[in-house]
Amino acid sequence: MLGFYRYKDLTLLLNRNGRMDEARKCYDKVKGTWEAIVQEEPTNRKYWSHLAVSYLWGAEDPMTDQGSSEAEKLYGRAIDLFAEIIRDDPNDVSAQAHLAEAYEGLALLLASTGQSAGAVQGYRDAIDGYFAKSLSENRLREGDSPILLPGHRKIGTDPADFKIGFKSNDQSASSPQKFDRAALHARLALQLALTGQDKDALDGEVRQAVALAPGDIAIQLLCADAFGVIGAWREAADFHSRADEASRHEWWIMSHRPRLLLAAGDSQGYRAACA
Repeated sequence: MLGFYRYKDLTLLLNRNGRMDEARKCYDKVKGTWEAIVQEEPTNRKYWSHLAVSYLWGAEDPMTDQGSSEAEKLYGRAIDLFAEIIRDDPNDVSAQAHLAEAYEGLALLLASTGQSAGAVQGYRDAIDGYFAKSLSENRLREGDSPILLPGHRKIGTDPADFKIGFKSNDQSASSPQKFDRAALHARLALQLALTGQDKDALDGEVRQAVALAPGDIAIQLLCADAFGVIGAWREAADFHSRADEASRHEWWIMSHRPRLLLAAGDSQGYRAACA
């Protein structure tokens, strides 16, 4: 597997130097090598895992220059392989984490191309995957077994993504793991809104997101976006106000607040916000 990461580093180096064609060839070499190895030794699940990771890398990494349709196929292949590995070993925490990551990446991709219904299912599968991973971690801890976890995943590219990572000044903010799970619930709420679901459908996901990351500005803004999509202006204004307070009135957050208050029918709040 060390060779895999060396090739990935080489791909990064080529990309930084504007040599995209060579970067793509480098990726194709890695993927092709693991496909050949798996074909030669189809019963070795360790090789399946390496191949699945190469598909996941190709799908989510812009350095490999995949189009959205090709990336969707690679996510599908990664999901199929990781699911098969987990069927063989339900306690494989690394495979469960990668499977959840693949579902999330697919959801982000579908959301970015306007396929909200598919994104909703992808986020739900990702949430289920991270839950299964946590259960396996607990079982392994009880047996004092070592756990090898994958690296921290990247944040994706759905409509509110530019807000992700804008952290609250609250030092009691949630851990990165809880934030990831909170972001899944908040993004799911947004996609539910985009598929025409009502406020009741959003409430459960929003509650989960806020419970996991109560002081995070990005989560508050995602929830505000979700309620804004369905015209629940009071709820949208409330979440935006929380983000405004937590950010200590950053201008790019504060500038949106008056319009939301006006849409919610809060003329007094609107005048105060504009003062």
